[in-house]
Amino acid sequence: MQTSLPSSSVRPLLLYAAACISGLGLARPAFAQELLPNGLPVAAKTFELPEVEAPERHAVREIGQSPFYYRIPDTTVAAWSRSAIGAQVTLPTNEEEDAFARATEGGRFSFDLLGGVELSFDRREPFSVVAELGYSYVYERSHWFVVGLGPGLHGVGPTSEPEDPRPSGDFGVALVPHAVVGSLDGHFAYGARSSLLMRWEVFGMELAHQVAYVEDLDRTVHELHLMFSPTYSGDL
Repeated sequence: MQTSLPSSSVRPLLLYAAACISGLGLARPAFAQELLPNGLPVAAKTFELPEVEAPERHAVREIGQSPFYYRIPDTTVAAWSRSAIGAQVTLPTNEEEDAFARATEGGRFSFDLLGGVELSFDRREPFSVVAELGYSYVYERSHWFVVGLGPGLHGVGPTSEPEDPRPSGDFGVALVPHAVVGSLDGHFAYGARSSLLMRWEVFGMELAHQVAYVEDLDRTVHELHLMFSPTYSGDL
């Protein structure tokens, strides 16, 4: 035999249960939080960090030579060449009655073709040793084989590359004594030529005094050698 509850006692329970169910559906729990797109909850309290300011930039200048400086060998050899045109003038002598002296006086066209090397022992200094050899021709008068060695300066003057530790100016100068061997008016001769060489960029100039001894005639001939080089390549 089953017992049943009176309807008056069941109705309050049903009403209470319905109220609880409707409250769960409509009311939002206090602990519910918004979710980020990745599914993580948004923090209830956010933390704001102060904006970080970038430090002021300072230009740092290296003390001493640049790394490029240490890749330059202490002993530097530079090759160069010069072709020159100009005049060679035979100076008058006191031997007015000598036919050879009268025939060789005056100036004539001259052409030089020389090459050489410049040896620098310290990459920081402009001092160097200049060596050259080549051929010198005087129109209808002489042929000379020329070889010389002397001191020089290179990279002198203003420079467009102030950071380059090497002397890098556009001007160079050298004082080179030469030995000359060849023929003068068909006679074997030998002597010396003292040259002042100057160069600016690709242009060069030579001012020299030459003394030659003609053994067959027992004569000494003094000459001035003035040359201009429009095509100077390499370093001096």
